[in-house]
Amino acid sequence: VLAVTKEIDSDSEIVLITEKGEMIKRLTNSFNVDVSPAWSPDGQKIVYTSSRTKRPQIYIMNKDGSNDRRLTVRGENDETPSWSPKGDVIAFAGLDNDKEFDIFTVDILSQNYQRLTYDSKNNEYPSWSPDGKFIAFSSNRDGKYQIWIMNKDGSNQRRLTNGDYEYFSPDWSLNIK
Repeated sequence: VLAVTKEIDSDSEIVLITEKGEMIKRLTNSFNVDVSPAWSPDGQKIVYTSSRTKRPQIYIMNKDGSNDRRLTVRGENDETPSWSPKGDVIAFAGLDNDKEFDIFTVDILSQNYQRLTYDSKNNEYPSWSPDGKFIAFSSNRDGKYQIWIMNKDGSNQRRLTNGDYEYFSPDWSLNIK
C-alpha cells in the first residue's frame, strides 16, 4: 500500500493506493494542500504536510486516517517531514524568521523542538539514516543545492556532494551494510 498525494476536485489530498494504482481510501478531506506523506517505521501512522491553517504545518494520523492531529505549532511553514527509525522524532524543514528554511526535529510525545541548522541559507528535505545517527539534507548555503549530512543533534555538518549540478531530496537506503 502506498500513501500518496492525489488531486481531488482541484485540491491535494492524502490517499492510499494499491501497487496497481487503484485508490483504496481517502485519508484527508480539507480544502487545502495535503502533501508529503511518510509512513512511520512500524507502518501504523502517517506524517504529512497540510496548509489547512493557511501556513504549511506537520500533521500526523493513524494509517486509516483517524486521530488526525497537528504536530507542529511553530507558526511558520513546516514541510517535508521524515520519521526517525525509532518512530519517536520527526525531522522537517521549517521556515524561520529570516525567511529561509532550517532543519528542525520535534519529539512526537513531548512536542519539544530542536533546531539543527542556523542561518545558513535554505536547508530542506531531511532524511534519517537507517541507524538514526545521521540526517542528510539539501542545502544551498554554498550557492547551489548540495547534499549535506549531520549528526542527529545537528553537530558535524558536512557537505557530501560538490558539483556543477544541484542535488535535492536525499533518501537513505534501508540496507546499512
